[in-house]
Amino acid sequence: RIITGDALKPHVQEALDEIEYITGNTSTVWGARRAKDGHPQPFKLRFVEVGNEDWLNMGTASYDSRFTMFYDAIKAKYPEIQIISTMRTQDRNFVHSRKPDLLDDHFYINIPTALRQAHLYDNYDRKATKIFVGEWATNNPRVGDTPMMAFALGDAAWLTGLERNADVVLMNCYAPLLVNVNPGARQWAVDLIGYDALKSFGSPSYFVQKMFSNNRGDFVLPAKLDPLPMLTPEQIPVAPQPPPAPGAARGAGGRGPAPVTGMFDGVYVSATRENSSGDVILKLVNVQSNPQPLSIDLQGVTNIRKNASGEMITGELGAINTVAEPMKVIPQPIRLTNAGPKFSHELPSHSVSVIRLKTR
Repeated sequence: RIITGDALKPHVQEALDEIEYITGNTSTVWGARRAKDGHPQPFKLRFVEVGNEDWLNMGTASYDSRFTMFYDAIKAKYPEIQIISTMRTQDRNFVHSRKPDLLDDHFYINIPTALRQAHLYDNYDRKATKIFVGEWATNNPRVGDTPMMAFALGDAAWLTGLERNADVVLMNCYAPLLVNVNPGARQWAVDLIGYDALKSFGSPSYFVQKMFSNNRGDFVLPAKLDPLPMLTPEQIPVAPQPPPAPGAARGAGGRGPAPVTGMFDGVYVSATRENSSGDVILKLVNVQSNPQPLSIDLQGVTNIRKNASGEMITGELGAINTVAEPMKVIPQPIRLTNAGPKFSHELPSHSVSVIRLKTR
């Protein structure tokens, strides 16, 4: 049931009360309640989203009126909070009466789509509304509890596009985060981190996220591959699938996956610079089944130390981490002794690499 008009007002007030509970000092009603509940210090709240996937289930028709009510009330009391619309960049025909600070894109995709959408925001209008990619994962086919290495390659390629377009994609969030791996406990496939009653483990995709997060940089640098190795659909990584259950019908009652067409990049790249260290950080994803030699040319940088460090993750496409083998597929440190403004480096097949080059 969709609530609108005067019937929505109590819910708007509840939202204001919730924000006060999070951010208010102890002189406020709800800030005092938070302190009583055990957290005297206010939390810093920067963003609030109105709704979730309201483009589903006929929610679009009334969303603008509902968004406007929440927007006006929140901005009047908390003008510093940025308000996110649940509408997506692809909902181009939707008109907001109040301009949201961000839109919320969601993507649950297969490996070919992840590779292709690594360039999704390259040509996004820099004057348009900024973006929060609030849910995303390479998870199709939805096999197992946590992502296999093949999905981690799709995730890494996609992340290079998000980082390269960080001026318009302000935040992103893999979803979902946690899964109970006990039989029958899973509600969603696939999830970033697995756990049981005693132990937890990160998936290959978790470690890709960690590699990117720990090596973000402060400024995006232009980077390109020339020539760019290209792959046919038959050459892109394929997520292994288990055999069908005994007696299961094959292809009955529906269509199979859409055919994959066109060409795909074989290597994906993003580059950033970290202010505090001066490091130039390269992120390189080789989705090919063969190693990829590179000649790296850092233009505009005159001083690069010979010794460089980083980490790299690779593995069989179907490899996963488990409670029994939590460290089966994890990043390994790499050391370079030949770095410079121009140097050579080889990317292993099916790998994600992060290289930190010292400029000081």
